[in-house]
Amino acid sequence: MSDIYQMAASLARPVARGYITRTEADAALLASTLAAKRRGKLPYEVRDVFGGLRHILDLHLEKERVRRMLTEQRIQRRIRPLVALRKPSNAVLAEAHDVNGAEGFPFDEADVTEMTVMQMFWAMPGARSHAR
Repeated sequence: MSDIYQMAASLARPVARGYITRTEADAALLASTLAAKRRGKLPYEVRDVFGGLRHILDLHLEKERVRRMLTEQRIQRRIRPLVALRKPSNAVLAEAHDVNGAEGFPFDEADVTEMTVMQMFWAMPGARSHAR
């Protein structure tokens, strides 16, 4: 039975990254709960276990959201001086990816690149006037 609880925790990262929807994660949890009940490994009511699994997923999603937010702030804090000094974009990207790696890769490579490019864009002279 602990495998379905581990599954609830492990679904948080794919949901947070947008690989699967929350509905798909809930469906997977419900299917696993029903399968455990059919196998006789679930001594509790399905709806109670499913509610607990959704709660576990919620907790891990919140943890992942905070982790991603903090990592984004750390990336921005690390690359701002480099952008201000007009360092080459590959050096700025390397620093951003380094922070992402140090934090356990909460973001995909494309997400980090997009974040970095946006920081470099907004640092360009006249970027704010072009955005209007």
